[in-house]
This record gives sequence, structure tokens and C-alpha cells, in this order.
Amino acid sequence: MFNKQKTYGSPGRLLSTIGVLSTTLIMTCLGYSYKLLSGLGGDAIDPVEICGKVNSVKVPEYSAHCILFVTLILQGWWGTLILNFPFLFYNFAQWYPGKYLLDSTQIFPTLSEVMHELKIKAGLFFSSYSV
Repeated sequence: MFNKQKTYGSPGRLLSTIGVLSTTLIMTCLGYSYKLLSGLGGDAIDPVEICGKVNSVKVPEYSAHCILFVTLILQGWWGTLILNFPFLFYNFAQWYPGKYLLDSTQIFPTLSEVMHELKIKAGLFFSSYSV
């Protein structure tokens, strides 16, 4: 009785597909940012180019997270919604004052902090879906 399977019509399948696509986009953006920033350890890579690429990925990541949040609300997945609320709040707190953009002149002193942030963000985001 408690584990009754929900049957979804077309709107439910559409919302599920949107949720999966937005989750995939978020994880892809986090992985791409990590890959780009981990390459800065070498001296042959231009930090201005890398920061520009990482900054161009941030807006789609934040947008996908907002879409995922709305999708979770519409589907009524309250447990996952509650686990994802801190990510949405953190993204908004970074985006609103403009702190989400990486400065190419200050990237090397803050590189370890940014890498650590990406690892924690990806780990917690992934673990919120495996629970």
C-alpha cells in the first residue's frame, strides 16, 4: 500500500526527462570545469582562456539547476528537493553579487579552493541522488 507505483502520463514522463537532462547538464558542467581547471597545473595553458571557458559554463549550470528545482517541485519529489535546496541557495548566493566569475589574474592563488569547491559540489550533488 505504501509502495504503490505511480503511473505517469505524458506530463510525468516529460518532467522526468527534463529532470534527467538537467541533472546530466549539471554534472557535465561540473566535470568540464574540473577538467579545465585541473589543467592549469601545467605552465603551457593560458589562464585567461581557461577562465573564460569555465565562466561560460557557469550560467548553463545555474540555469539547469533552477530548471531541476522547478521540475522537482512539479513532480512532488520533496526529499530530493530538500536535498537540492542548499545547492540552489549557494548558486544564487554566488550569482547575485557576481562572485561566480573566475578572475584570470587571481586564479592561481584561489585554484585549490575552487577545485575543492567543485569536488564537494559534485560529490554532494551526486550523493543526493543516490540516497
